[in-house]
Amino acid sequence: MTGALFFGLAVLVDAGAASLSWRQARRACAPTGGDLAALVPTLKRLPASERLEHLRQRAPPGSWADDLASEALGAADEASRVAAINQALSEVDHALTEGAGWPRAGVRIALLASALLAVAAFLVEGAWSTWSLSILALGGAAVLTCWEAGRSARRGVANQRRAVDELIGAVFGDAARSAEGTSRRPGLERHARPRRRGS
Repeated sequence: MTGALFFGLAVLVDAGAASLSWRQARRACAPTGGDLAALVPTLKRLPASERLEHLRQRAPPGSWADDLASEALGAADEASRVAAINQALSEVDHALTEGAGWPRAGVRIALLASALLAVAAFLVEGAWSTWSLSILALGGAAVLTCWEAGRSARRGVANQRRAVDELIGAVFGDAARSAEGTSRRPGLERHARPRRRGS
C-alpha cells in the first residue's frame, strides 16, 4: 500500500514536470505573439519610411511587435527611439531565455523526485519491489519528455531570434546592419549593444 502511495506521488510530480516543460517550451517558441518571419518579406517590399507604420498596422494588438512599433513611432527623438527599441529587445530576449530554461528544470525535478520516491519505497518495503521499479521507469519517461521539450524550446528560440533579427533589420535597416559588424555576440544583442553605445 505504501508503494502505491509513493507511485501516486511520482505520477503527480512527473506529470507536472512534463506538463510545465512543454507549456514553457511553447511559450519560448512564440514570445512575440505573431508570425514575424511571414511579416518581414512584406515589410521589405515597402519604402523604408513606411515600414514602421506598416508594422504597427499589421502586428496583432498587444503583441511584442505592436508594442515595439508603437513605442518607436511615439518616440520624441532618435535617442528615445533607440531606447524604446533596446527595451523591446531586452524584453523579448528575457522571455526567450526564461521559457527555454524551464525544461531543464523539469528534467531535474523529475529525476530527483523519482529517485527519492523510489528509494523511499525501497526503504519502506525492504526490497526493490514492483512499485520502486515502476517509479524509476516513470521518472525515466518524464525525464525524456522534459528533455525533448527542451530540444523543442531551443529550436523555437533559435527561430524566434532569427525572426526578430530579420524584423529589426527590415524596419531599422541601416542601424541594424552597421551593428552586425561591430558586436561580438550573436542574436538580439548585436542590435542592442551598438545602439546604446551610440545613443
